[in-house]
Amino acid sequence: MFESLRNFFEFLGVHPFWPSLVAGLSILYGLIPYEPVAKVKKTKDKDGQDLYIIYKRHK
Repeated sequence: MFESLRNFFEFLGVHPFWPSLVAGLSILYGLIPYEPVAKVKKTKDKDGQDLYIIYKRHK
């Protein structure tokens, strides 16, 4: 999907950096609503190994 978008912007003669900047700033300023679908919590078990717990968020 992103490859086709990059090809489209190259066809228009626009560097792919600018559309990604506009999308990122739109999400940052709240123009495009964004809600993560999961939460990851990193802990350590009794042996000292990393343990990742993934919580799926429900709507």
